[in-house]
Amino acid sequence: MHRLRGTGYAKSLFCPVLLTMPAIQLARLRTQVDQLVWQFTRPQDFQRGLKNLLEMYAEWSYHPGEAIEPGSLLPTYHVAPLLLHQVEQQLTRQCQEMPAAALALADMLWQDEYFEPRLLAAFILGQIPLKPAEEITRRIKAWSDPSLDKQIQEAIFSQAALRLRRENNAAWMEIISEWITASQVPAQVMGLRALVSLLEDREFEDLPGAFSILQPLMVTVPSRLHSELLVVLQAMVRRSPVETTHFLRQALSSTSSPIPARLVRQILPTLSPEMQASLRRSLSARS
Repeated sequence: MHRLRGTGYAKSLFCPVLLTMPAIQLARLRTQVDQLVWQFTRPQDFQRGLKNLLEMYAEWSYHPGEAIEPGSLLPTYHVAPLLLHQVEQQLTRQCQEMPAAALALADMLWQDEYFEPRLLAAFILGQIPLKPAEEITRRIKAWSDPSLDKQIQEAIFSQAALRLRRENNAAWMEIISEWITASQVPAQVMGLRALVSLLEDREFEDLPGAFSILQPLMVTVPSRLHSELLVVLQAMVRRSPVETTHFLRQALSSTSSPIPARLVRQILPTLSPEMQASLRRSLSARS
């Protein structure tokens, strides 16, 4: 079977190609997924079965010329969303009931060169109970290489860290802080992207903790991080413009560094007139 290569997905786990599959084929897919899940405790067999399934449906789902959002540079099968969604639905209970087997399967799929198996590995890791949490955090740290494809990084932040983020957020924020305070810019970029993903989770409530992580960069941010830091601030404005305005005022008053002033001028258009006026007064006071 020919394997398709090319760009993958944007933020979602799935390629935005629609699946037009007759009902009898959908029933067949469900049967095939059921057979695949039986291999859950045999990682190599599962990986082979998943590869066969992805190859089988690749040519059914992908039509050259269709608009596909730019995404991963890894080779991808271009399968329709329904396929991986069916696999994930069937795997959720297995991951929760057999965490050791789930970890072994995630490790195996993470070694795959293709985009979809790695996404599935991230999903599996995010479904495993945190008992102990170290098994999850160790893999997240090992998988989160700054040189990774950006879309895979986003899958780690949104999927692999899902239960850690929801059940032990302090541990997840500690990892993000380690990246942001690292001496290497690529690690800092990764940390800032992880922080954006965290801020976009509506269940995340520790905004003071996020501001605390970000505060040191407001004084010493390298020029290569400026655009990434601006994206984080924009995400903070979306979550809480009042708290973000207060944070920016504090940054302006606590240092003579030109960095906060430059960032504030860029973030001003996203704020209300009242908040803009407040920050402009702080900018004038520095002058």
